[in-house]
Amino acid sequence: MLPSLEPLPALPLELRGLAVQALDRVATEPSELLELWSEGGHGEPWEEGIGRLRTVLVEAAG
Repeated sequence: MLPSLEPLPALPLELRGLAVQALDRVATEPSELLELWSEGGHGEPWEEGIGRLRTVLVEAAG
């Protein structure tokens, strides 16, 4: 089955700060997720993606 081509609904403003906090938590030590991506040799692109997503959320929150 192909994924839907419809855009995702807007993330409510009150949840954007929580989303940034969650990203910060998984992208810093002692995050096991960070460790697994780094050990797998894909840590840098993963961290860049997290950074881009974080930037979008922060800018959208105003």
